[in-house]
Amino acid sequence: MNRNRVIALSLASLAVSFTLVWSEPAHAQTQSERQARSQASRSRDASQPATRLRSLVLSSNASALAAETAPTVQVTLLGDGGQYSRGQATLVLKTFFESHVPESFRIIRERRTSMAAFVEAEMQVRDRAEVLNWMVRYGLQNGHWRIRELHVESANE
Repeated sequence: MNRNRVIALSLASLAVSFTLVWSEPAHAQTQSERQARSQASRSRDASQPATRLRSLVLSSNASALAAETAPTVQVTLLGDGGQYSRGQATLVLKTFFESHVPESFRIIRERRTSMAAFVEAEMQVRDRAEVLNWMVRYGLQNGHWRIRELHVESANE
């Protein structure tokens, strides 16, 4: 009788061990799949700096555009500029968009490496015959594109 209990216990232990061993790869696979999905999502976000720039400029959203910058960013708008914090960049961009409301924004060129990107675009100002050239340089930080330099100049000059 004791022998039967030991065998039953051993079989039960074996079944538990087998279940744990069998379940471990399934769990690891699920975790790997989650990591792959998360990385793919970050890659999708990181692969679209030009599209994101276009959307933010057309919305004239200075706060959201400044939120896309590195902690400090070089901003030059129509010849005036400097090195700004995100907060300062928000105020500078807000003032800019108050007097230069976008009518359209067209991506002319986008270049990328694994850690840097450059976007060249053209913005038509609403209610004016003014076209502005945008040149934006990005760096990849923690899976997100961050604007390091933003230059806007008149295309008419």
